[in-house]
Amino acid sequence: MSDFFKNNILTASQSGNKRWQLFNCSSVYVLYFQWVMAISIVLKILLAFFLELSNDEAYYRLYAMFSDYSHYDHPPMLGWMLQIFTLDTVLDNGFALRILPIFLGTCNLLISFKIGQYLHSTRAGFLASFLVAISPYLSLISGAMLLPDAPLMFFWLLAIYWALKAFFPKENKLNHHYLLLVGLAIGGGILSKYTAAFLWVGIGIYILLFNRKTLKTWQLYVSILITILCCLPILWWNVEHDFVSFRFHSGRVGLFDNFEIIDFCKEILGEFIYNNPLIYIVIFVVLVKNILYRKQIAHSPIHLLYCIGFPIVIIFWLFSFSHSLLPHWNSPGFSTLLFTVAIFLAENLQNGRKKLYKCFQICAFVVVALLVIIVFQAKTDFLSLKKHGIQDFTIELTTWKATGEHFTKIAQNAQKQGIMPINSPIVALRWFPAANLDLYVAKPSNRKVLTIGDITQTHKYEQITTIRGSLPPNTKTWFITDDYDFFAPENYFSQTQLYQTFTIYRHSKPAKKVYCYIVTI
Repeated sequence: MSDFFKNNILTASQSGNKRWQLFNCSSVYVLYFQWVMAISIVLKILLAFFLELSNDEAYYRLYAMFSDYSHYDHPPMLGWMLQIFTLDTVLDNGFALRILPIFLGTCNLLISFKIGQYLHSTRAGFLASFLVAISPYLSLISGAMLLPDAPLMFFWLLAIYWALKAFFPKENKLNHHYLLLVGLAIGGGILSKYTAAFLWVGIGIYILLFNRKTLKTWQLYVSILITILCCLPILWWNVEHDFVSFRFHSGRVGLFDNFEIIDFCKEILGEFIYNNPLIYIVIFVVLVKNILYRKQIAHSPIHLLYCIGFPIVIIFWLFSFSHSLLPHWNSPGFSTLLFTVAIFLAENLQNGRKKLYKCFQICAFVVVALLVIIVFQAKTDFLSLKKHGIQDFTIELTTWKATGEHFTKIAQNAQKQGIMPINSPIVALRWFPAANLDLYVAKPSNRKVLTIGDITQTHKYEQITTIRGSLPPNTKTWFITDDYDFFAPENYFSQTQLYQTFTIYRHSKPAKKVYCYIVTI
């Protein structure tokens, strides 16, 4: 009996049985995808375990602690999701707070696989997930860190997947009902970050250029209405707060205020790094190829990807001539264009050309190696960057917990000596490092962090300080600063006294010197 099966399988393979070959090929790439997902999850869990929260992550924790319809700097979705994943902030530590972005990043890998599979093949699905895993923006910023980009990219990729199903159904019969889900996904995206509105810009451009029949369908207009309804909490909050969030973001971007080629160059360099240099280059190589052979992609989903991806990229390029921007702001656009690279790689592998794929494999090893180096540097300072006069960002990822432990002892001694009242608050000047102080220093010693200054510096802390209770004049508080990000308190307070200093070490090497002041508001 075994010989019968063996002979039949061999005959089928030798005769070029396409169905058998397709099944075998698909199974292999599904297995590859599962390995990518498993390795990605393990690496992210290790990073979450070994590294403390960054300034931004510690700040966005407050979105769950002080939940609202929206916030000064971003919409509310991250806070709402975080409340669910932390059981309404019962689970309140760095590792638990990162479970949400790790979960969403894993979902993004799965959605990317489904998109690549829908666009081309299971091979392309695996390659899409592989590219997502080696993209710093998709794997770390929106896939492992507690940032608004985590829910943004979850909804962004969902919107793309459902848009493909709406405009390019497998049954060759238009299924515009998926447009309703597109509207819901875009609404969720805008509730995460305002840049999700570019999804409708891209879809609108695609409809006008390539699919005008959709203008006659009722689902399109209901879908837009669904998105608008999703945005009502943001609009309501801004009406109540004098549109402060919209004014804040409009001040960060603009066209032709001035012309700074240096800012544009910084933007391009940042994009190059954030989106993986190799992916970044191949995106434009594939674009040139598709322009030269545009007849081959007539009525292709690639048109939809370009219509969604390039508007946000180009707009932020234009903004960067006038303002210094953060390079990840237009990364959702590059994340969309990434799927054109996955298709290109899949076709090359299908035709036996493996050189480019091997380059991406090397790139994956480089990315993992860099992550290992960052963790080792953060824990041991083996590169001694500070000694060589180089700014070491990993200091902020491993020293806050130790700062809190030292300060708790200092504050207790001050209370015993009668110098400071029990649970006296900590005052800060900006939202960072106020958020780090809040989680790692104030929470263990059971005290509050309050801020003074303009809302442009304190952000959500203006509201938090009001809720917690502003300090009356002549109140003595703690002010904590360090040589990594030093602020001289005498420039901001009427009376200051340096009470104590201490040094945080990493593997017997000094990382930063911390100054504990007693100041009078």
